[in-house]
Amino acid sequence: MSLRVVTPQRLMFVLVLVISLHVCESKRQSKHKENGSFLPDINLWETLNKYITRVIKPDTLFLESGKRTIDKVVKYLHQKLHPALQSCLKDVLPPGELKKVNINKIVKGGSLGKSTAVKNKSDIDLVIFLNGIETVSKLRDVMPNILECLEGLLDTLVNDGQQPWARRFRHLYKSKFAVPIELETMNDLDEKDTREIDLLPAVDIIKSVGSIKKIYEEMDSVDDNLRRYFSASLSPLQLKFVQEATASAKVKDLIQFMKHWAKVNDVPVRSYFLELVVIHVQREHPERDFDIDERCKDVFRVLARCDGLKIVFNNNYDVTLYRNAKTNEVPHVLCPSNPYMNTAPNVHNAKIVSRLAKEALDYLDSTN
Repeated sequence: MSLRVVTPQRLMFVLVLVISLHVCESKRQSKHKENGSFLPDINLWETLNKYITRVIKPDTLFLESGKRTIDKVVKYLHQKLHPALQSCLKDVLPPGELKKVNINKIVKGGSLGKSTAVKNKSDIDLVIFLNGIETVSKLRDVMPNILECLEGLLDTLVNDGQQPWARRFRHLYKSKFAVPIELETMNDLDEKDTREIDLLPAVDIIKSVGSIKKIYEEMDSVDDNLRRYFSASLSPLQLKFVQEATASAKVKDLIQFMKHWAKVNDVPVRSYFLELVVIHVQREHPERDFDIDERCKDVFRVLARCDGLKIVFNNNYDVTLYRNAKTNEVPHVLCPSNPYMNTAPNVHNAKIVSRLAKEALDYLDSTN
């Protein structure tokens, strides 16, 4: 049996290799710590797919509890809002118009409605379409009375003792278009459950005007203040667009991840903006079965140039037809249901988004 002689050269090669691997690992560990601002609780070498499953995706109990709470709120509104509106609007509408005012339908939007909620965090938009108010101009005129009416119903909901599941609510901020609240309830397990809910009055302008194109033409002819009152009424188009574009579970996962990243890092963007950027990236790379880690990099590459973004979706309109569309603003990511709504952050915040996205890209590249 012969013994293999280890030459000094071979020994030196092995030593250099070991030192190189150690230095590389140390750099990775250091990079991981430096990028704690990316995701502080992500494990070294953990794939984003595993991280999403472990940290971000909501469990079935949380989702079902939220749906039951929203169903209770919707049922309460259907029972109580009509007589309340008759009282609140009696001084601003003539009797002939007043008697026609009632609920047409309530559309559920927000992250719970779009199935993009994250663990222990969901929001819901309840868009309340009203009969008897035919135009957006009329809606604007009576909006203060309707919002006051909704606030009164919320007070009754949590204070009259007839709905023991509803405990308390607080206003999140003041709005001319909605009643945004945080509602605390008790779920079926007698546990405290808190949900963010926006109550948004709207009119069925698609039905009353006759075509989407005519709606956009009308919006183009009015002032910017009145134009903002159209948004809630166009929400079914927005909801349909997002639901169709995120039919793939992986696309939903990616949106949930980006929302979580933005929340953890205080990124100054709207969730809806992130949804649209993810959808834009997915349209650029339309394969349904993709690697989450790589697709996430694609999204961060787009966000890294946030201050110069110009994204328009042409599903419902030709933006060149409307002189007041928000294409003159940079950055812009226009709502696919509303060419007059720019979801992108302002220039100052866009630069912050770009910086944080570049840091995220650096981290992801360092772990490959």
